[in-house]
Amino acid sequence: MLKNKKANQHNPLNIILDIRSSSVGICFWQTINKRPTIIYTDRQYILFDEIQKNNDFIDNIYKTLDQVIEKVHKTDLSHNNNLRNIDNIMCVLSHPWYKVDIKNIELKEKKSRKLSKDYLNSKLKTIFNKEEDKKVVEIENKISSIYLNGYELSDPFNKEFEDIKISAYRGVIGKTTKEDLENRIKDNFKYKNIVFHTHPLSISSVLRNHFHSLNDFSLFNIGGEITEILNSENGSLNELVAISKGFNFLVRELSETINENKNSTFSKMKLLTEDELDDKKILAQIIKIAERWFEEINTKNKIKNNIFITIDKDFAKIIKKIFSNKDFYNNVLSLDKEPNIRIINSNNTKDLALYLESVEKDPILSILFNFQQLILGENY
Repeated sequence: MLKNKKANQHNPLNIILDIRSSSVGICFWQTINKRPTIIYTDRQYILFDEIQKNNDFIDNIYKTLDQVIEKVHKTDLSHNNNLRNIDNIMCVLSHPWYKVDIKNIELKEKKSRKLSKDYLNSKLKTIFNKEEDKKVVEIENKISSIYLNGYELSDPFNKEFEDIKISAYRGVIGKTTKEDLENRIKDNFKYKNIVFHTHPLSISSVLRNHFHSLNDFSLFNIGGEITEILNSENGSLNELVAISKGFNFLVRELSETINENKNSTFSKMKLLTEDELDDKKILAQIIKIAERWFEEINTKNKIKNNIFITIDKDFAKIIKKIFSNKDFYNNVLSLDKEPNIRIINSNNTKDLALYLESVEKDPILSILFNFQQLILGENY
């Protein structure tokens, strides 16, 4: 929903595009009363009836992206040439749109020295083996954490050290994918700057910024068709795996189990997550299906007891009930005790983003908005 009707040309709009495995979201924001404020959101979902072939999957996501953008043109945002006055566009991709490499290195200098950006950049160039591949484009090459002499510092530059530990993250996407997305965006918006990012780096950056003292955690970023699991240990990202099943798998399997169509099943799950339906039998079936959902977990590093859950639908309560089930966390997650679960949904976005009144809150877009403020250097 859109609240304001005009965007001042001296106060340009900014866009976040969120492209996941079965949904596309969009967010417009601008500075109002000196505060970055979300003025419009929309998200279109795709509930695939079955696992998609690669080309069909891509075509369906692009069609959904086109529908999301077309809807924008029918709102007040399109008035007064606003869509030709975009400042920043950030496009964030989930698996399978990207490939990521995470590296952790430890170095020991012969004598104490001060950390400089030049030193760090020189090390960053050598961390990843960048073989020439004309089919991919690098979109991220970031230091996610720095430890000097065993301590992580909020501002490590110009500090003396002998031992340094660097956690680095590199993300690439297909050159054709990038060109396809840029062409669709250029056809609809005139902008000054565009950047591409991946969900794991975006979300984990926000988590680390809001939970400074939490060094060990596992992030479950749940999409419709794919689930990403990111592990952080001792303050460093150390592993990212993707499971080829997502929330839609749960809907499809439950639909067959209770012999109801997918829309009816979806509605029952919504009632369950809103605590408007108390059906222990269906919940038990959901947990059994979830065991098959996550049976592909094959992490080298153990799932952490601190778990964050992000999902592009407000079904995180159901996921929390699954993860809190003793048999599930014992047998599937290999945890001895119930995990400490934090869910990020539309009810707790106030700490992440400021919305104009009556604009629909979107948990993933809130996180990405917060991340964009970080990379733009806003004091937010």
